[in-house]
Amino acid sequence: MSADAESPEAGRLAREQAFHDSRYAGHSRAGIDSYYSLLTAGANHYETTVRSQCRGRRVLEYGCGEGRFALSLASEGAAAVEAIDISEVAIAAATRNAGAENAVVTFRQMNAERLEYEDDAFDLICGRSILHHLDLERALTEISRTLRSGGRAVFLEPLGHNPILNLVRRLTPHLRSADEHPLLNGDIRAAGRYFDSVQARYFHLSSLLAVPFRRVGGVGRMVAALDRLDTLLFATPLRAYAWVVVLTLSQPRKSHGRKSRGAT
Repeated sequence: MSADAESPEAGRLAREQAFHDSRYAGHSRAGIDSYYSLLTAGANHYETTVRSQCRGRRVLEYGCGEGRFALSLASEGAAAVEAIDISEVAIAAATRNAGAENAVVTFRQMNAERLEYEDDAFDLICGRSILHHLDLERALTEISRTLRSGGRAVFLEPLGHNPILNLVRRLTPHLRSADEHPLLNGDIRAAGRYFDSVQARYFHLSSLLAVPFRRVGGVGRMVAALDRLDTLLFATPLRAYAWVVVLTLSQPRKSHGRKSRGAT
């Protein structure tokens, strides 16, 4: 075994791959995915933002899972779609899904912290709940390197300041990977070292109160009202206690890691 294979970095990546292989084989995470399915405003904003910018663009999806979103971007007019995931199981499923739909999307198993693409390869890079699984400095270096100067990167990520959500996380370690780390305010500020423009839009604080009532009739109206309340709350420092944030990164700083890495 090489020294690199024995490194803490290699161990972390191996744990992430094992966790997500298990997830996509159907053995984990389904419970928590279902639990939060009621709260969709953040995910809807993320998807709408990405879809509105994909037409005619060369797109990379980080952490594509089984590929459904990547396939939809291809069908909506993206010039080319590449999609990566650390999970071999997820990529195999995504490739099957693409074949079933006769879609032209390239799915590859890849380490998102060391992209096998040339500099300035993409107009749009996107990902849902992926950055908090990564070494953020390495990931942002690669995103800024491979994003064209006029491009955008859009990510939907969980936040790590809400004490109640953090308690739930501690009580359900089997539903998450050992090394994941919901983003903190400092992580969002750190993105400014790699992008001149960092926009953050926050979702779900008071609307979390609706989750225990998710099977009660009329809960959708309750969520809509609480989402409107959240809009007011997020104009204050309480936004740090939101569940998720949509980050839009643009104007990449090209002084970081400009080293072409052709596909291997």
